[in-house]
Amino acid sequence: MENRFTDTARMAMNEVRDSVSTDISRFVSMDENEFAGLLPATTDRGMVRALKEVVDKAAVTNMSQAQIVENVRKLGQPAVELIGLLLPGLRM
Repeated sequence: MENRFTDTARMAMNEVRDSVSTDISRFVSMDENEFAGLLPATTDRGMVRALKEVVDKAAVTNMSQAQIVENVRKLGQPAVELIGLLLPGLRM
């Protein structure tokens, strides 16, 4: 049964999905150095490269948020924390 609360929840979920997609599109247009500039200076360069690859692949393949989360989790907890800084709308 639909009601005003399910409509509100659906609209909120769409806004989060759209904001994550917009951020991913913005990150894809960056080179690795620009992307690294969004992360703490102490971030390992290999981690920056791995996260950039996940973001680039997500954009090219139109990956779902669940797939992005799965790919980031494979990189380990530091990657999960970093992607949370970049994509706060992504539920890890």
